Amino acid sequence: MVKLYLSEIEGAEDKRKFEQIYQNYRQRMFSVAYGILHHKEDAEDAVADACEVILKKLDAIRDVCSDETWGYLMVIVKNKAIKIYNKN
Repeated sequence: MVKLYLSEIEGAEDKRKFEQIYQNYRQRMFSVAYGILHHKEDAEDAVADACEVILKKLDAIRDVCSDETWGYLMVIVKNKAIKIYNKN
């Protein structure tokens, strides 16, 4: 899955940054989404939707391994999960 996202990124530095974000946070993002949705496929969809947003907002993330970044990602994935929950 990460290869699909990386193919959408131009610069090597942005690719490295996104790959680090994906590897460091995807499991925690899934846990947040699953906690809201209680459905594996929907939680995976929420994480995928969040990754699309993150791709567009990579410039807003300065330090990949920070509480600020995790908070930012958590808000994104929560909002995507809630949107899916309300749609269902």
